[in-house]
Amino acid sequence: MYRPIPLEEVIAAMPKKRQEAIAKRGAELVEKVRRRMTLAELRKGRKISQAAVAEALGIGQMQISRLEKRKDPRLSTMARTVAAMGGHLTLIATFPDQEPVVLVASQADEDAAEHDAWFRAKVREALDDPRPAVSNKEVKRNSLNGVLRSGARLRHLDAKA
Repeated sequence: MYRPIPLEEVIAAMPKKRQEAIAKRGAELVEKVRRRMTLAELRKGRKISQAAVAEALGIGQMQISRLEKRKDPRLSTMARTVAAMGGHLTLIATFPDQEPVVLVASQADEDAAEHDAWFRAKVREALDDPRPAVSNKEVKRNSLNGVLRSGARLRHLDAKA
C-alpha cells in the first residue's frame, strides 16, 4: 500500500546544500508576500514620476498626487495606475485557517486578459505619441478660454498662475 510522503521527509533526504537553498528561497518568497507598499512608494521605487503616470493615464499630475494620498481608492483606478507603471494589479485574500487566495474579477479571465492587452496598448500608444507635450497648466488655460467669457476673470486667473 502506498502512502503520501511528507514534504519534510523529502527535504530531509536531500543534501544539506540543497536544503539550505530551499530554505533561503522559501524565506525570500515569504518576504515578498510580507512586503507592502503604497502606490506612491511603488511608483518611487520604480523611479517613475507622477507626471509620467499622469501622462500615460491622460490625466493631470495633481490627480495622481491626490490618488496616492487617498485612503480608499477604487480598485479599477489602482489597476489602471499600476498598469500605467507597467505592472498588473493582483489582489490576494489571506485567512488564518487557509492558504492565501488570488482574487479575480467576476468577468472571465479571457475578458480580463483581453482588456489588459487593450489598455496596455493604449498606454504604450500614449507614451509613444510624437506630438509635443502640453503642460497641464496650458490645458487648463485653453479649457478656461473656451468656457469663460469674461476677460477680467481670465486676467485674474492668469495673475494667479
